[in-house]
Amino acid sequence: MKVTQGNIEGNHLVLTGPIQGAVTLEDGTTYDVSPAVIEVDEEHRAEVAALVGQRYAEEGHPDHWETDQETGERRQMPFKYTPPEEQAKIARKALSDNGEDPDRVEVTKQGAVVVHPEGHTAKNKKG
Repeated sequence: MKVTQGNIEGNHLVLTGPIQGAVTLEDGTTYDVSPAVIEVDEEHRAEVAALVGQRYAEEGHPDHWETDQETGERRQMPFKYTPPEEQAKIARKALSDNGEDPDRVEVTKQGAVVVHPEGHTAKNKKG
C-alpha cells in the first residue's frame, strides 16, 4: 500500500505487524488489526497501538524467536509492551542522568512520547 501525505484526510495509520483479529476500544469502536497497516480515527490511534502492544505482550509476537546457545532449541521470545507514560519516565531519567532537562519529555494526547530540542520544554507533561 503506497500512502502519500494528504490522501488519508482525517485518519491516521497504525502499523500493527503480523497480529490477527480485532481490538475493541473503550468507546466500543472495533478495528480489524489483521492487516499490517490500518487506518484509524485520530483520537483512536494511541489506544489502538496500545491494545496491539498489549496483545503481543499477552500472546507473544510471532516474529520474535531466539535460539538457545547451549541446546540449539528455538523458542518464542517474550514481548514487553511499555506504555507511553513509562517510556516518558525512562526518557526523563536518561536526560536527567546525562545532566539535561527532563522537562523536555512530553506524552502527547495521542500517546506519542516526544523529546523536545534543548531549550524547549513540554507544554503538557504527563507520566
